[in-house]
Amino acid sequence: RVTLGNAFPNPSSGKTHIPFTLPERNGLFQVQMEVFDMMGRKVATVLNKELPTGFYQADWQPGEIPTDGLYTYRLSVSAGNNSEVLSGKVLMKK
Repeated sequence: RVTLGNAFPNPSSGKTHIPFTLPERNGLFQVQMEVFDMMGRKVATVLNKELPTGFYQADWQPGEIPTDGLYTYRLSVSAGNNSEVLSGKVLMKK
């Protein structure tokens, strides 16, 4: 089963780490992680690649001047005919 951990540090004023796990399976998973602002606009694609089973950490570094507010990160994982989408939230403040 795919798991998505809590972003840390949270709240953050800079780089944020987002842990996730991909379950045991033969073959690769197509993994995408995106970050959205509260208006639903995509502000970053943190990860978009094929990965094998394992434990991972995606790092999101907002722009040079991050806008304060609440952001949603979304992890999309697919393998064959199966797909999962999980999400979490992170608060950015200066």
